[in-house]
Amino acid sequence: MARYSCSYFVGISPHQTGFLYDDILSLGEFEIIKRRPDVLLLSEVPNDALFPQLVKVELFIHPPTSSELQIDLLVKNHELPLRTNNRCRRFFESIHQIITNNYQGQSLTRITA
Repeated sequence: MARYSCSYFVGISPHQTGFLYDDILSLGEFEIIKRRPDVLLLSEVPNDALFPQLVKVELFIHPPTSSELQIDLLVKNHELPLRTNNRCRRFFESIHQIITNNYQGQSLTRITA
C-alpha cells in the first residue's frame, strides 16, 4: 500500500482553508466523503486508473494556536509503491505544491513522516 504523509505548520488564519480545499478538488474527479472547516476526506472516482491505484486524500486542520495552524496530509492507495514515481506519489506532490502556493509568503514549515 502506497502511503505518503506530512504535517505543515502555517502562520495563518484558519479562514483561508476553503480556497485550499477547492484547489485540491480541482486535481481530479473526487467523491467528497467529508468536508468541514477542519477536515477534508476524498476518494478518487473510478476512471481510467486501476482500482488499487485510486487515491484517497485525508487533510486534517487542527485548531489554531495563537501563532500557527497545523495541517496534516495523508495520501494513500492500495498500489504497491514499486516505483518512486507512482500515481499516489504524484498526487501527494501535487497537493504539496497547492499547499505551498496557497500559503506563499507566509511562514510554512513541512515535516515529513
